[in-house]
Amino acid sequence: MMGRIARWMIRLYPASWRARYGDELEALLADTGADARIVGDLARGGMRMQLKAWPFPLLAVVLGIAGLLAGAGISLLVPNVYVSEAVLRIDSGHATTDVLDMVRAKQDVESRRNLPQIITGLGLYRNDLRVEPLEDVMVEMRRHIQFDPLSIPGPGTAFRIRFDYGDRIKAQQTLAALVASFQNQTANLTRWRAANNGNKVTVLDAPSLPAAPVFPTKAILWCGGFLAGLAIAAILRTIFRNGWIRRRFLWFATVASIAGMLIAPYGSTVFLRPNTYRSTMTFVLRTADPSGAAAITAEVLNPETLSAIANDPRLQLYRRAMTTEPLEDVLRGMRGHVSVSQHPYGDGDGTGITLSFEYNDDFKAQQTVQSFLAKFIEAADRRLAPPVEIASGAPVIEVLDRPSAPASPARPNRMLAASLGGVCGVVLAGVISPLRRRWRTEEQVPVDSVTL
Repeated sequence: MMGRIARWMIRLYPASWRARYGDELEALLADTGADARIVGDLARGGMRMQLKAWPFPLLAVVLGIAGLLAGAGISLLVPNVYVSEAVLRIDSGHATTDVLDMVRAKQDVESRRNLPQIITGLGLYRNDLRVEPLEDVMVEMRRHIQFDPLSIPGPGTAFRIRFDYGDRIKAQQTLAALVASFQNQTANLTRWRAANNGNKVTVLDAPSLPAAPVFPTKAILWCGGFLAGLAIAAILRTIFRNGWIRRRFLWFATVASIAGMLIAPYGSTVFLRPNTYRSTMTFVLRTADPSGAAAITAEVLNPETLSAIANDPRLQLYRRAMTTEPLEDVLRGMRGHVSVSQHPYGDGDGTGITLSFEYNDDFKAQQTVQSFLAKFIEAADRRLAPPVEIASGAPVIEVLDRPSAPASPARPNRMLAASLGGVCGVVLAGVISPLRRRWRTEEQVPVDSVTL
């Protein structure tokens, strides 16, 4: 079998070379046989001679067409993705409240209570559910849901909802379910406001359980692993000046870089700092005075409160640092891991607070944010007067553009993929053209140059 393939590889050589050496090489193959290494040597030598003989315009055309076909073929292997979209408008009579109502309704639509019903009801992500937990599938689904604000004439705030999926019918059905959930959640906002008008602190978004680390991300790990593999290959080439690594450095560097990319996600916790997770929550302080909210925030973030949270027996934060560093340094580092931002809420009926905390344990990050919320509630009870009842209009949700039925896939863009393949082929021709000057001409390549 290998001998037959080797004889076919001889056809890659130019006709002049085959006329001079072809019979002798075939006789040599018949006597010695062939294996995979010999077939590879014959293929490499034949391609080099062809590329050496072709003028640059022909080389660019051939490689451009090959790249065009390769790009089109690869794009056919990528599954279709269909996008369904709808346009909604929310109007409660207050522009600021409209935006915040949209944010809260979006959080409820993408909550753990709502998404599983849509996933199981429509049979989404069945293959993923066989190998991944439901939590990971919900995280993946959230990546495919997009909310984009729009500018349209008239009152209220308009926005576009998009959902992409591999089945165009299910993409439309899923978006219709999301729109219906959005309408139900906005209808509940009136009851939610009435229930929370008497509270000094109102939670808009409960502390999240981080699904993935914020550092190091996969992109950072892959880039770092690639560069580390490349650096190791360069170091080994410097050490072994006359060995196999120097002769095959390009192949060795490629393998080392790919191996570094694969190993990096697993070795990051051993050789780098541990994963860092971020938990975030949003709540409202029932005070229109920003200075009052700033005073409460300063009280919660003072060293005494931070020390109480860090030493909470349920959390036991920074245990290793507590044994080797002064408490002031540990608390200073903890303060650097807390992020607090303020924003107006509604039309003068409160101050929104977004608080996040980073830690190397996802569950402890979530529980620490919950502890900060408890401290905010204690400080608000001491400093703020009972809130005045605020009459807020009921938000009205209107569907301006119903969920569309995708007619053609939005991804992949096969025309773009084929074009990029063609461009890459032409660029490859430009790279090969100066390199082939270093290759020996066909008259300088006798039969014994093919390793048998």
